[in-house]
Amino acid sequence: MGSILVLGSVYFFMGFEMALAESDSALSIFLSTGILFLSIFKYIYLTLASPLYAYISERTASSYSGQTFAFSLAQFLSDILRGMRLSLINLFRQTFSVLFFFSLILCGGLFSLILILLDSYYYGFSMLDYNCERDRFSVSTARTFIRQHRGLAIGNGLPFYFSIMIPVLGVCIMAPLSCIAATLSYEQLKASHGKR
Repeated sequence: MGSILVLGSVYFFMGFEMALAESDSALSIFLSTGILFLSIFKYIYLTLASPLYAYISERTASSYSGQTFAFSLAQFLSDILRGMRLSLINLFRQTFSVLFFFSLILCGGLFSLILILLDSYYYGFSMLDYNCERDRFSVSTARTFIRQHRGLAIGNGLPFYFSIMIPVLGVCIMAPLSCIAATLSYEQLKASHGKR
């Protein structure tokens, strides 16, 4: 993982140098490359930290609803594999979306905005999925549920997206807060509309 960060940092600063030397389109490419690097790093981090966030989500739901959840090692391992599978699927989906929008580079600053919204959606998707996983949604049902509530996913992912750029604050404080916020939002949805 350290080599990925070093490579990404070198690429980032090479892009920064190029952006200073070139026009606005080079700056747009530089910003988009930085955003893409953060997107890929996000999936590595969220995959490795998924057991922690599953636990945070479960404890938050338990505090909110008063319901207790029995621990099962087999289910825990199954949930980890499900989370990793979903992360890989989302990584490929987001990468293809980014490449599609990158081909429309003529959009300029609009491309960066689209990337930020896509990234925020997938951050929020990851945090909301811990709840879907706990309620035993299939991957396709969870995807449909989150797609129906995409505004919630983007709203949950946006603060995390911007905070991840602050090294310690983003990962150590804002990521767990995003997980808690997603769980509380999910529990409120569940209470107001019944379990989906």
